Amino acid sequence: MSDQQAEKAKSAVPPAPPAPPEFQYTWGQHNETMEALSLGHMARRVPSALRQTARLALAVNRAAFHVLVTAQILGGICTAAALAAVSQAMVPLLAGDGVRERVSAAAWPLVVAAAMTALGALASIAAGSAARRLNPGMATLADLAMVDAHMDVELAAYDAPDFTERSEAAETGSARSAMLLQDALGFTGGMIDMIAVASVLAVVHPVLLPLLLLSVVPRGLGSV
Repeated sequence: MSDQQAEKAKSAVPPAPPAPPEFQYTWGQHNETMEALSLGHMARRVPSALRQTARLALAVNRAAFHVLVTAQILGGICTAAALAAVSQAMVPLLAGDGVRERVSAAAWPLVVAAAMTALGALASIAAGSAARRLNPGMATLADLAMVDAHMDVELAAYDAPDFTERSEAAETGSARSAMLLQDALGFTGGMIDMIAVASVLAVVHPVLLPLLLLSVVPRGLGSV
């Protein structure tokens, strides 16, 4: 075969297709960043997260937010009152003479404890109902804020090297805003209950306070 025929044969072979484009998904970096945060750093961000949650909830439904806060405070008061009543009832139950006398002396404190427990349960139901009314609106508001932020930037910003990562971080945050109120509700509820229990234990016997801290610190760290 001549050189000309060889060149014609080579030119007849189609060129190799280009390599497929590589897509790099950076959303995993945001999860890795959150997992790498230290406990102290997360704890320092709790107040700002609570303020942001309160602003979103107030913008969605002020009445439901006020019901939520009032119900949580009322639940803490009921917890403290129920514990105080139980501690009052234990004195005649353990120190009385006859069974009838002991039960009779402890009847009213036990009735108060039962009433406070029931009222606390109603307050918890009211708080949960208010939270369920606020959650969808907060998620929608966060999504709209993210869309508005994308619409307000200049077109040149889309070519910035870190724009995609910042945009994905905003999308991750707006997607998790639905869980923000529930997490804040659990954190603040635990804090209120701890204060209520600590106030009762301080009156009963101050030595019980360190035992309370030992029992709630692990749960508090998990809430953070």
